[in-house]
Amino acid sequence: MDPLQHQIVTPDSEIYIIQNFYPDASGIVDSLERECKFDSLTTNGKLLDRLGSFEGIQYQDGSTPWLRCPSIEGQHIHPFSNVQESIRQHILSVTGFETNISKLQRYDNGMSSIASHSDKIIDLDVNTPIFIVRFGADRTCIFRNKETGQVIYTLFPHNSLLVITYNGNLHWTHGIIREQHISKPSYSIVFRNSVTRTHGNYIYGERTPFKNITSITEYLQRNESPSPWIGGHFSKDEIDRFDNVINQSDKFLYKHPNI
Repeated sequence: MDPLQHQIVTPDSEIYIIQNFYPDASGIVDSLERECKFDSLTTNGKLLDRLGSFEGIQYQDGSTPWLRCPSIEGQHIHPFSNVQESIRQHILSVTGFETNISKLQRYDNGMSSIASHSDKIIDLDVNTPIFIVRFGADRTCIFRNKETGQVIYTLFPHNSLLVITYNGNLHWTHGIIREQHISKPSYSIVFRNSVTRTHGNYIYGERTPFKNITSITEYLQRNESPSPWIGGHFSKDEIDRFDNVINQSDKFLYKHPNI
């Protein structure tokens, strides 16, 4: 894509927006409403003011991608709907990056917002950016530099793709501010590439004690009453290496958090 179509957001160029991203966005909202699930979302047991769901690749071994983040609590990873699979493939064609899991959220109006935050990185592929596509009402995004405190506000319009590199997520927080004058809904879909998968009651991957399904099977064969807290917690040093904002401990457990 022509680099002139990229709007650089942060001085380090680690965060940018591609406008008019999806080729035919005229009926995209109707497709999202028709094809996707909209369930309640919670964070640390608190009900959020927006509905949404997770979708992901269904692998042949029966596993699905997983993220150890608070809002995935109690959620099922649905197969990619046709509309989200089309968006995912377009991200691949435009940027060259594969993704395997998405989070859809519907913001009913301008009073629905999300606090400035950085995404949890413990399960993220370090070479793949975070992609956030937005449809519906234009919204204002806030970015805050963690080291300098610099704050940047930028318009996040309909049919735009926000790209946050791995390093960009380390150094900047992002959020959607409240805007009382906005009465129409908007939809955001966050596409990520997770290196962690869930299978049955357990998760596996390069940053868990279970590196593959075989290691889970071997563990279960050795233990008649397997512990629900497999692997315990990471040490503080290991946690800090993966995530610089620790706001809950149980997201680092190796057992599937929905059990």
